[in-house]
Amino acid sequence: MRRLTLSYRAGLAVVLLVALITHLPFSSGVFSTDDYMIRSMVTGDAALYEKGFSKVDPDKSVWQGVMDAFHFYSPAAGTLHEYKQYGNLPWWSGDEAQMNPWRPVSALTHWVDYQIAPESAQFQIFHTLLYVLLFAYCGYRLFWRLSNQSSIAVLATLMLVVDFSHLMNFNWISARNVFVAGALGCATLEQFIVWRTQHRPMALPASLVLFALGLLSAESSVAVGGYVLAYLVIVERNGVRSVVTGMLPYAALVLLWRGVYSSLDYGASGISLYIDPGRTPFDFLVSLLQTLPLRYASVILTLDSAVATLSPLLQVWVSLGSLVLVLCCLVAILPLCRCSPKVRFMLLGSVLAAVPAAALTTVGPRSGLFIAVGFFWVLAVWVFQLLRGYSSVFVKSLAALVLGLHLFVPMVVDVLYTSGLVPVVYVDDQHFDSVAGRLRESQGEKSLVVVNPPTPNTLFYLPFEWQLEGGVSPAALNMLAPGFITFDLKRVSAQEFEITSPGGLPITAKQALADLKGKQPAMSLVYTSQTLQGLFVAPDAHFRPGQTFSAGNMNVEISAVDGGRVVAIKIRFDNDAAVEQMIWQRYDWGTREYRVMPVPAVGQTLRFSGPLDIDASDPLQLCLDCEEKTGDVIDRVDHN
Repeated sequence: MRRLTLSYRAGLAVVLLVALITHLPFSSGVFSTDDYMIRSMVTGDAALYEKGFSKVDPDKSVWQGVMDAFHFYSPAAGTLHEYKQYGNLPWWSGDEAQMNPWRPVSALTHWVDYQIAPESAQFQIFHTLLYVLLFAYCGYRLFWRLSNQSSIAVLATLMLVVDFSHLMNFNWISARNVFVAGALGCATLEQFIVWRTQHRPMALPASLVLFALGLLSAESSVAVGGYVLAYLVIVERNGVRSVVTGMLPYAALVLLWRGVYSSLDYGASGISLYIDPGRTPFDFLVSLLQTLPLRYASVILTLDSAVATLSPLLQVWVSLGSLVLVLCCLVAILPLCRCSPKVRFMLLGSVLAAVPAAALTTVGPRSGLFIAVGFFWVLAVWVFQLLRGYSSVFVKSLAALVLGLHLFVPMVVDVLYTSGLVPVVYVDDQHFDSVAGRLRESQGEKSLVVVNPPTPNTLFYLPFEWQLEGGVSPAALNMLAPGFITFDLKRVSAQEFEITSPGGLPITAKQALADLKGKQPAMSLVYTSQTLQGLFVAPDAHFRPGQTFSAGNMNVEISAVDGGRVVAIKIRFDNDAAVEQMIWQRYDWGTREYRVMPVPAVGQTLRFSGPLDIDASDPLQLCLDCEEKTGDVIDRVDHN
């Protein structure tokens, strides 16, 4: 490629062909989590509407469906109360929790799905492929305009499109907005450069329209403003007045968008997974300082989300190591930065793009898109500079390593994964199948009790998923406690239960996880599951004895707190709730499956081991205070 001379059209053909090869032969897709919620919000659902879900009115207009598509919950809209009353938000959810992004342009693409093939995940992934190709096209146009060699534009675009992070985004239909926003963002910046360099009269309006559409596709599109600012400061260098006049239309558009966004009650607050800089600027600054080196290390090493599986102590060291790695890479490209203002512009733009990315506190694949736009172009220029200026074995090996890590290996993995040559088996955890018969027999009139959910955040989607996939959902949902840690459940009376946890229930996303001996593993997927608790509770949530909550059919009272951690709670089911008629489920960490269990008897105590204790004891130890009955109850559990 270093010697290859391509025309604009030939380079574009290469880019689009590779995008097709790495994405087109996709295997059968599946729906998950947000996919079900978005569909219910856009098209409505009569059964859920009858259960009190006001946002899924089947008679809503197309416009309202598009506006509500990404609505999770909001106190002002009443959905926070509705979902806690039903129980798909647990009792420990914050009273002020809000998660309600405004993405009508992306939502419109899902509306198209539901008009053509609402049941076909394959079609909807194919639809996403169109936006992948659009992203490749717009990225190539931007890189072509910046590059002095066609092969640089081709290489940068290929690395951007086949990046590992996009593999998850491509196969998760609700993450389509990543490609929509990425395409619009690249097109916005390309038209901005045309306006500044060629002074075409329609370039500025085109850029602003594209920017507005990007903001209405994903909030992360505001990162394009960082590239605009970097261009004016570094490439043009015409003084403060030129910077202000160049930025003014884009800044005005952002302020207008933000004003409408807030006035319509969109945004995130009272949770720790997303941070709205307009509502909690200090928390956002803390997140930025913590995640900036991790995001860049993730882009450099292609290790998205790996840090989420590490213990909190190890995460601190990884963050410091990431900072060292980023500084070393910065030193390596300093010679290139000194001689090329375009490199400095794209590098600074990439850094500024990391600022809005801090709104998502997990270093996941969706948050680094606009960081990657500048990073991969700079990386492509750096690789070509190495090959042009040096001929040593070390330099060639270094270039080969970079190309292997960011181009060839991702291309091969993408093809193997999407084509099905390396089959990906989706293992059913039996969550629905184990109770489907009983739910259908009762026609959805029975409530479900989930004792120790391994990922409480995914139960938020349960009514949407079960209603669409199985045609039935429970009358109400009752989550007793997060299943990340060992706890004991005792039935005190017909309607009352007690939960005690030796290590304290990890109710917030920041509370430490440890086994019964106080040990923490260095790496575990349970850390990721706990982080996702931040979807509905703030990291600094405080609980005190006597505090009461209600969710589903339950009223919960905090009875003991130790060091800020809830160690004991009392649960009382509503007097009109027939506990014996409810369907009870437990999660078996040993088999990674949900299993139906008998309703505990009055006076009986059950122990539910968390994932860190399954090697030390049975996943479920029953009747701790009456050993002679244990075998009989286990037999009944296994039989069910």
